[in-house]
Amino acid sequence: GETDTIDNQLIDGTVEVLWHDVAVTDVVADRTWVYQGHTVNINVTVLNEGDFPETVTVILYYNITANQEIDTQIVNLQLGESQTLIFIWDTTGVEYCHNYTITAVASIAFPDNDPLDNTLADGVIKVRILGDVNGDGKVDIEDIFECALAFGSYPGHPNWNPDADINNDQKVDIEDVFTIATNFGKTHP
Repeated sequence: GETDTIDNQLIDGTVEVLWHDVAVTDVVADRTWVYQGHTVNINVTVLNEGDFPETVTVILYYNITANQEIDTQIVNLQLGESQTLIFIWDTTGVEYCHNYTITAVASIAFPDNDPLDNTLADGVIKVRILGDVNGDGKVDIEDIFECALAFGSYPGHPNWNPDADINNDQKVDIEDVFTIATNFGKTHP
């Protein structure tokens, strides 16, 4: 066939339109809540549905309306190729006692012929006050109680409560109690 433009080919008298199209197909976080100052792993899957290899810029937001970004990654995708990118959200300084909607946006250098699938908001992650074991928006005696119930436990132990393991060292000990005590009295803004 003869080529009538760069992106279109003439085949047997009909025009086959070739186009640029990338999509965010999945956004998955490894948790639904996190203590402020801790990290969340978020997998973002992008797919090249178009007819050209693409360099895709993926921006992950925790609050897209306020333009609050987690990170940006760039990936090269061949035709039909899908890749999963791993983002790590460090919640240090992120306001606690809020639910944040995680949103991924994929963009390419050329106009995308199907822009509706370039953005995917999937999953809400609550940021808790460090030491708010029960997630009620305040650090108080109930959190000390929850920690006391799990004190001395570890994964597999009958009293294990991963929420009481505030420093993620796989045991509930005096360091966790100390963190609760340090933040005692904090409440949502």
